[in-house]
Parts: sequence; structure tokens; C-alpha cells
Amino acid sequence: MDDLSQLIEERLGRLNLATQGVRPSPGFERRVLLAVTHAGSMDWHARLWRIGRYGLVASLVAVALATIFAVQGAARAEEMQAMTYGTVDLEW
Repeated sequence: MDDLSQLIEERLGRLNLATQGVRPSPGFERRVLLAVTHAGSMDWHARLWRIGRYGLVASLVAVALATIFAVQGAARAEEMQAMTYGTVDLEW
């Protein structure tokens, strides 16, 4: 176990020496914050678009069902009118 710890320490030391000159470019933090803010707003737009699509589908289904029921109701009313049209009261 001690050999493993020593190996890790050596590798971390080499990594530290190799990356001492590596620094973020000027404005890095500002660019990151801008990207995070922009990603949040895009997420909001994507959610709105998804809700809108589901709303559109639900509206189309509702219109289709209303049309079907209206046609069936009109056919039933026409049938009832036809039945009453054929009835005649006879007076004795």
C-alpha cells in the first residue's frame, strides 16, 4: 500500500511541475459565466418550445374530438327530425 501512495505522490509531483505555467487566459471567468447564463436561457426556450408542441398536439386532439362529437350529434338530431316528420296525428 505504501508503494502505491509513493507512486501517486511522484506522479502528482511530475504533473505539478509540468503544469506550473498553465494559467487561464484573460477574461476566462467572464466567458464561462456568460456561457452558463446563455445555457440557462436556452434551456428556458427549449422548455417553452416543448410545452408549446404538447399544447398544439392537445389542441388538435380536442378539435378532432369536438368535430367527431358534433358530427355524431348532428346525425342524431337529423335522425330524430326525420322520425318526427313522418308522424302524423290522426283525428277521429
